[in-house]
Amino acid sequence: MHRARQNVTRKIPIVRKGTKYVAMARSHIDNAIPVVIAIRDMLGLAKTAKEVREMIKQKKLKVNGRTVVELNESIQLFHLLEADKTYQVSLSLAGRFTFLETKAKDRLAKIISRSLISGGKVQLHLHDGTNIIGKKEHAIQDSVYLDAKNKPVKHVSFTKGSKVLATAGKYIGQEGKITSYENGVCTVQFESTQATIPARMVVAL
Repeated sequence: MHRARQNVTRKIPIVRKGTKYVAMARSHIDNAIPVVIAIRDMLGLAKTAKEVREMIKQKKLKVNGRTVVELNESIQLFHLLEADKTYQVSLSLAGRFTFLETKAKDRLAKIISRSLISGGKVQLHLHDGTNIIGKKEHAIQDSVYLDAKNKPVKHVSFTKGSKVLATAGKYIGQEGKITSYENGVCTVQFESTQATIPARMVVAL
């Protein structure tokens, strides 16, 4: 699975000149990094796709606790990649994906919608396409931390005082604190300024 280099999302920090085609993530192509690009081009843990394929064959790579089985598997924002160390996907101030070393075992996910299913249970739909069973107190815009089996282990409310990360717009990559939130819009105090932005553009940490 490949796409033209010039069509690759700017969130992936690859050089814009080179081979005409580059690897494409299996899903969420504009919001995900293919494993091969993560390992070879961003982390520099391999020189070629062949070397990455050998790492996969030897079961040296995991994403969110699950063993990687192909070069094009998708790694999304807040996902955990286990290679020589454990890395979490974050965003730089330039709006590019970046890998940060971490000791975390649980990954962060934002609740973007929810629905009722049989038995009166609440199903949560998360930013990375994962669906899980949640609780009534889990609201849209809130965040949850998931273990390797996609079980929620921590709930973070999206409310006044919550720490957040901007994931889009002018303040992308910056962390701040919510000072007010109403009708899908929040005011966030960043380090050097205060801004009013749509709640969908920030994630509670």
